[in-house]
Amino acid sequence: MVNKNKKIITFSLAFLVLVIVFFEIFFGIVFWFRDVSEQLIHISSIKDAPYIYYKAEADHLNEDGFNFTEPIKKSDGVFRIVLIGGSVAGNLGVSLNEQGILILENELNKALQTNVIELVDAALAGYVVEQEFIQTQLVILKKYSPDLIIGLDGANDLRSFMINRFDKTITSFPPQNYRQFNIIEQGKRNKSFMGRFRPLVRNNIRALIFFERLMGGDNYNSPMNLDEKQASSVANEYYSLVDDLRDFVKAKGIDYYGFLQPIRFYNNKNSELVNKRDDLELDTEVNKSLANLYNKFEKTYLEDEDLFSLTNVLDDNLDVYTDDFHMTPEGHKLLSKEIAQILKDKIDFKKKSSFHP
Repeated sequence: MVNKNKKIITFSLAFLVLVIVFFEIFFGIVFWFRDVSEQLIHISSIKDAPYIYYKAEADHLNEDGFNFTEPIKKSDGVFRIVLIGGSVAGNLGVSLNEQGILILENELNKALQTNVIELVDAALAGYVVEQEFIQTQLVILKKYSPDLIIGLDGANDLRSFMINRFDKTITSFPPQNYRQFNIIEQGKRNKSFMGRFRPLVRNNIRALIFFERLMGGDNYNSPMNLDEKQASSVANEYYSLVDDLRDFVKAKGIDYYGFLQPIRFYNNKNSELVNKRDDLELDTEVNKSLANLYNKFEKTYLEDEDLFSLTNVLDDNLDVYTDDFHMTPEGHKLLSKEIAQILKDKIDFKKKSSFHP
């Protein structure tokens, strides 16, 4: 009888181990396909960079990953503007023609009736304000001697908040792939007693966490879970990031102006209005919640004289959008013209000793 019980226990344990191994392999294959689809693996166009997580890497970019071919040292008589932001901002700094004139640079020179404005395109796809802040401190202010820094932001930060909010107490705007870089937290977890065994069943644990969240309905990344008070808190936190960046730049004696970019599904005349298109990327109800949050972003912007909203610039030209955030060259020109018109009364060449008409 004892031997029979031992056999049953041994068989049960062996069966359990086989089941765990099977699901470890099964979920490993599932997550491998999922991670590839979400681009969580290496991307050839970027490389690791301390503090800012990643930066662009391509033959046409300079040593800092910027789309800027002029000498880093600023020439006499040049009024240098550095543009920071994500991919939409980066597209304002692309060449307008074969002569290499940049879209925003061209519009600014036309609006100010000059030819001395030089644009340094320091924007990078996927960047949020937090990354731009660090990049400004470590690279832009140290090497590029800007007379003015302008930021075009909003969409990446909105997306970052939604992606990174895996706990209802988190209301911050780290990089979109921040959860891959929690090195200290991961190290502590891996060194714990149970952590020693996690690598053996990491795919099972990941699947378990997923099913717990799915069954529990705790989808904190959904903006629909925010009440009005929480949404206002999130908007104020976002504004504080932009405000800190602006104050840091101004403390160095350099002007800063920020611009809130347009989003296809947001209309600032009515936060409940979602532009009706068949190719919207997200569910209409999700978009409404995001639009409500973006409306609060905009209100905090409009309370500050150095920050401006561009959310209505493309309301009558929705056909220039290629997705919810990006647009055609015509859309880039419309945004650049609006930025130029706003800045033409803000830029004061006389305050800059480097400017010689």
